[in-house]
Amino acid sequence: MPPDPPSRTTGTPRLNFGFLRSSRPRDDLDPPRPNGTGSGEGRTPRRWIETAGYVGLGVLGVLLLLVAGTLVERVSHRGSVYSGVAVPHTDVAGKPSGEARAAIQATANRLATEPIRARAGSGAHAIALTVDPAVIGYSVDVDATLKAARRDGRSRNPLDQIGGFLLRRVRDDDVPLVSTWDAHKVGNVAAAWSQQASTGVANGNIHIEGTTVTAVAPSSGRGITEAAVRAAIVRALRDGDRGTITLPIGPVRPEVDRAAVGRAVLAARAILSAPTEVVVGTATLVISPEQLAPALVANPMRKGLVISVDGTKLRTSLGPAITPYEVAAKDADWAVAADNKVTVTPEVVGQGLDLDAVGRDIAAGSHHVTGALLPIPPARTTAWAEKQHITALVGSFTTNHACCQTRVQNIHHAADLVNGTVVEAGQTFSLNDKLGPRTAESGYLKAPVFAEGEGFFDDFGGGISQFTTTLFNAEFISGYKDVSHTPHSIYITRYPEGREATINYGSIDLKFQNDTASGLLIRTSYTNTSITVSIYGDMGGRTVKLTGPNEIDKKPPGTKCTDDPTLPTGTEKVTTPGYPEIHVENFRDITQPGVPDRHERYTWHYQNVDTAAQCGTGPPLAPGTPLPKGLIPSTAPPATTAPGATTAPPAPAATTAPAN
Repeated sequence: MPPDPPSRTTGTPRLNFGFLRSSRPRDDLDPPRPNGTGSGEGRTPRRWIETAGYVGLGVLGVLLLLVAGTLVERVSHRGSVYSGVAVPHTDVAGKPSGEARAAIQATANRLATEPIRARAGSGAHAIALTVDPAVIGYSVDVDATLKAARRDGRSRNPLDQIGGFLLRRVRDDDVPLVSTWDAHKVGNVAAAWSQQASTGVANGNIHIEGTTVTAVAPSSGRGITEAAVRAAIVRALRDGDRGTITLPIGPVRPEVDRAAVGRAVLAARAILSAPTEVVVGTATLVISPEQLAPALVANPMRKGLVISVDGTKLRTSLGPAITPYEVAAKDADWAVAADNKVTVTPEVVGQGLDLDAVGRDIAAGSHHVTGALLPIPPARTTAWAEKQHITALVGSFTTNHACCQTRVQNIHHAADLVNGTVVEAGQTFSLNDKLGPRTAESGYLKAPVFAEGEGFFDDFGGGISQFTTTLFNAEFISGYKDVSHTPHSIYITRYPEGREATINYGSIDLKFQNDTASGLLIRTSYTNTSITVSIYGDMGGRTVKLTGPNEIDKKPPGTKCTDDPTLPTGTEKVTTPGYPEIHVENFRDITQPGVPDRHERYTWHYQNVDTAAQCGTGPPLAPGTPLPKGLIPSTAPPATTAPGATTAPPAPAATTAPAN
């Protein structure tokens, strides 16, 4: 092959890109030859190399653009969630951490309060089901969810970062809510829903009458299984979805079949076939089949029935037989000396037979087991009591009442429930929370209560406003922070004006906060004619000065008459006493070293209630005749209504809930 001809130009030499060309010189005059032969045979490799070079440069350019975009995104979203990141039902994409957290918190608040709903079946016979998220312990971990959203796309692997940057341009990165719930409670809800939605379906079971064990046959029907319901609920919880869950109904076979029931019957009969001896140290406790039978329980598990022994039921069934092996725990308490100084009474650790372990051995088929004695810690330990720093009496108050009325039993019941209550530093006490609903089941009796516009009538818990007033005054004179209290709408003379409190479950409460650095202890005591509330704590040098009550204005009640021709004209007989209208104020001044002084003013306006009376319209008394017993000189003009009719009372300004 001849050498390349010399260049026809002189001067600055040209750059040589020969390495991109074939070694054979190109002759433009050579005609192309078919099938890649002749002088054109080097074109294909050359074009391939050129194309590959261009493609490589293009790929490199795209890669550089992606790297640059990834870096720009990382810098521009510092402290923010990346664009394209999606949290269920929450807009967080591209938002700063603070805004993203607020959005997640709003979603968490909504999901924590919005009921979980389901619909079992379809058509007119569909069943609506619902459960409050609080019932199953559902909650969203806001900070963990935000952390997961912030972490998305920030992998330490560069390729993952670049790939994520590209993919988030065409689809979202889904980050689930970090949520938790109580699986056991979800299972309980699933069981309840399955039962509501199913007809004719019944698991097999056993029945124990005395010590005789019989089988309860299973049956098939229509509905939805617990497992399917549980799975549907869990899916909704994970997705944060509050749309209605659809639960299709179909044929359902019981999970516990006849074979499982048969095995459970044999196991229960074997357990009750003979007495069980429990060796406790050097003593032996013998449990008869009659004592053991009430504690036997058959629980469905893995399509079978598992026989177990309920330790609590067994303890109840044994009764006095277990007394020699039990020592009750005793809480740490406080002893009050004659000078009202307080000292801690140490705890007493109790002792009890571990009947749960005994029950497990019995359920396993053993009739000879060894029982262990376990320590029973008290609810209030000595260390906890000493930490409260309760040292002395800080306030006490007593109110009086007539003996032996039904309302007094309610007062005593309330006092017993509150006695011994400890309110730790910073905590708020609610009397309604402590007393609970006033019902017969809760131990309350019917006694007079008062409601504005209705007057007095009997209701459960009547009278406990006297305990409420006594407790309010004890905490008020002690200087604790008043959170809420409501005086009666009428003035009752046994209480200080404006310094009393009523109560009604669900609408009117007595609340105060322990705003000291020490705990406080409430002690109650009573007689047939009085109730006393004492509060012990440590005021840290706080002093309280009370001023009042000061009556700003007072108007006596009027009288509303009903004509009575059987009474002499000019006389009247009071049927319902009235109450004066009083505007009153009280002051409380609180001082404490290192704390700004507090000057508090409390005002209240008692409503007027007219006296109701029978006013005489009959013949007047002869001069000098003494008034008959029960009559007084008339204080109101005769009524204009017909004899025997009662004038309508004025409409009350406002109606309140019954105050008891």
